[in-house]
Amino acid sequence: MLPPCRKSASGPHLGPTPINTLVDVSKYLERADNEARRKNFDGAIDLYSEILRLDPDCGEARRGFLVSASRKYEKGYPNAFLAGIGTLAPRVGVLFASLFKAHGAIAGLCEGAIRKDPRNVALNLKLGHALLALNLRKSAEAVFAAIAELAPDDTSSLKILGQLLYEQKRYDESMTCFERVLKVNPRDQEAAKMRKNLAAEGAIAQAGFKDAKSARDLAKNQKDLTDSERRQRLSKTTEDLADAITELERALEQEPENVTLMIKLGRAKLDASDYDGAVDAFLDASRRDGTSEEAKDGLGDARLARAKRNLDLAKTSANADDVARRSREVASLELDELRRRSDARPTDLGLRFRLGKALLEAGDTDEAIKSLQQGIKDPRNRISALHLLGRAFAESGSLDLAIKQYTEAAEAIPSLNGPKMEILYELASTLERQGGPERLQRALSTFEQIYEADIGFRDVRAKVDGIRKRVAT
Repeated sequence: MLPPCRKSASGPHLGPTPINTLVDVSKYLERADNEARRKNFDGAIDLYSEILRLDPDCGEARRGFLVSASRKYEKGYPNAFLAGIGTLAPRVGVLFASLFKAHGAIAGLCEGAIRKDPRNVALNLKLGHALLALNLRKSAEAVFAAIAELAPDDTSSLKILGQLLYEQKRYDESMTCFERVLKVNPRDQEAAKMRKNLAAEGAIAQAGFKDAKSARDLAKNQKDLTDSERRQRLSKTTEDLADAITELERALEQEPENVTLMIKLGRAKLDASDYDGAVDAFLDASRRDGTSEEAKDGLGDARLARAKRNLDLAKTSANADDVARRSREVASLELDELRRRSDARPTDLGLRFRLGKALLEAGDTDEAIKSLQQGIKDPRNRISALHLLGRAFAESGSLDLAIKQYTEAAEAIPSLNGPKMEILYELASTLERQGGPERLQRALSTFEQIYEADIGFRDVRAKVDGIRKRVAT
């Protein structure tokens, strides 16, 4: 139904200027929510858009953007003709971008059009599918949730939303989606199957079912699992997962060449934290079908999950050398997997951006620059890619080019918020490093801009004082 969920290679913010920084957007979300509550919908939309530029998979910001765009027209929605004229250019752009499968461009164009025509189901569908192709699943969930309200009989979108909720273990909400599908089309076999699966994975809510540990136990007590599905949904247990693995293994005994079953077995074992078993299953699938990207992705996920588990175990010991070795192993696997996926999907600009980040973190500056130069073509990652590209050029000694990237990144963020101050700080530091009266004066002006907004930002006060003394002499 949906492409497999892939884990981000990004890590936590561990220092003042880590390469793989994830921006904490919570305070910016609060500000955007406040603007929406004040019914300043244009301001809220701008803030949500800014957050999405910094964190493209922020589901809260995506939801806020869509809701604010819709509420803006509560008192009067543009007629079809005016809406069509207003969105003509981006719709034409989407048409051309679709020919080249430029999913990042499609998403950016759809966002712009949705600001003017938020209830346009076709635009929302294109945005949702583009986000899925970019593997931005939280954002995609917000869009398909909006589509479920705009087009309640769109069973395809409801099934996608149900699957996204299922991946997050939000079983009750997922069940609701598939039940809505079955109300529209009672013969939908895919929805019926998912509803049955969810009956064994939801949470037990009524007395008499709380002691049941599996769907099998409940069926025995109730003598009719169908009745239990209507009344309760069982929580997913280790036993249920073990049963699923056993069933897949039995099926494979009957169809030992079935690559699809091998992949499903690999995913089930990965969910069960049987990483060695998952690796073996995906290896078997890859050997049977060397062209299966799903098998290769699964193998990469399993190997990486195993390496991270080993790192977590090493951290519980006092062996610093083992922790360092395991950390290097995780980083190496992440980088190799991103390289492989980028080579397999050369048009996936989101992957190119993530690869550039990983390469920069690994110290491979030249290769990082090549990937980031592709990553900036994705409007969803453009600001972050420009920021990292500036860092890469600065590390390589190309200070003029670094200054150019930092400047462009800073200018793309309208308000002087935390992320923009990070970029301005690095811009000013590069100008200071380059030296010369003109550059020092610009560095001082840039540091002063931060200083006026936040006197406690890093060591900006000391920077301002230091450069003022240098300029004065």
